[in-house]
Amino acid sequence: MPKYLKQAQVQRLLSLSERSIRRLVASGTLPAPVKLGGANRWNEDELNEYLRKLDPKNNGALGE
Repeated sequence: MPKYLKQAQVQRLLSLSERSIRRLVASGTLPAPVKLGGANRWNEDELNEYLRKLDPKNNGALGE
């Protein structure tokens, strides 16, 4: 079962503001969140893949 992260967790992991995250999602750069229980949640595996693309040497982007 995939793990989903809250907005605040994504902000901390990426060191970005909520507005910056919205802009990256709107531009298609950052994976879009899914709505779970009315709140935005990001798939941790998709975020890991995003971070790997930014830095291919980073195999365990979110502490794997």
